[in-house]
Amino acid sequence: MKNRTPFRRCRPWVAVVLVVAYPSGSLATDQQTVDMLAQRCAAGRRDACLGLASIAREDRAWTIRRAAVEKTTDQRVLAAVARKDRNDLVRSAALERVTDRRLLAEKARKEYYPVRASALRNPHLDDQALLADVIRRMEGPHYEIDILREAAARNPTFTDQAFLSQLVRQDRVEGIRQVAATKLSD
Repeated sequence: MKNRTPFRRCRPWVAVVLVVAYPSGSLATDQQTVDMLAQRCAAGRRDACLGLASIAREDRAWTIRRAAVEKTTDQRVLAAVARKDRNDLVRSAALERVTDRRLLAEKARKEYYPVRASALRNPHLDDQALLADVIRRMEGPHYEIDILREAAARNPTFTDQAFLSQLVRQDRVEGIRQVAATKLSD
């Protein structure tokens, strides 16, 4: 009679991680586990990729979730974390790596400002009108607004030369004027 345990086909380290990781329904991992899974995932091990994705979505410690997000390449996992994680820094890390333009545009419009800044800096957000709108319409004395405006100006896909020229001449924030000046082509 064959052994019918759920871990019969798993690699020994996966069985250990799963048994140790799920006794109370939450993950208790560390940076070494994340690094090991990332290395094995990069080598093509699907089970390691699934383990890394699980940590990115479910670990109790936000620092470990962020480390897993920084190592995963699964766009579905990154999008889910960017939408649903309870920690701003984890959502920001996911938005820095996600390629979904709709999700980036959504988060660039309505999110807590550090998360918005991550979406605005992502080179996959190539909506010139949205980036220009953020720079143009966000006015006010608060430093958060200036951070968002500068993040939009720094986006590598923002190349509207007429608007950049206007920023160099007229923007009230020195950092935005400098960014615009470096992006102008003669």
